[in-house]
Amino acid sequence: MQELTEATGLSPKTVRKHLERLLREELLFITPRLGSLGDSGELVYTTAVFGAVPMADLRRALGDVFLINELQEPPARFLLCRGIDLGDVTTRIARVGKLPGIASVNVSLNREIIVSPDLLRRLVQERIVKGGSLS
Repeated sequence: MQELTEATGLSPKTVRKHLERLLREELLFITPRLGSLGDSGELVYTTAVFGAVPMADLRRALGDVFLINELQEPPARFLLCRGIDLGDVTTRIARVGKLPGIASVNVSLNREIIVSPDLLRRLVQERIVKGGSLS
């Protein structure tokens, strides 16, 4: 975020607002950088937080977090988060669950997360060779 702020001259709040809109409209996609199963990497996951709780409290509990979408009724936030491993994720989610105003917290380690960058490259290359679409 800091790099975008410096490169554009916009405030962090403005950069965050634009990024959130781009993600919501699916004009921007986030691909996690992960190592192979034997290497260390970053665990990128989505979290649905139901309940009225300030975003600042969620950032303190979860660390690196990006707002993907937000609902007013019922109050809910859908977040993109980053962790070191499953133990780290479990600890952070437990911390969020204890915040006042939280009704529930759901974590999704969904199918879009690809563990090996080599696998991702191979799948893309296969699609290109076949002349198929990547979507």
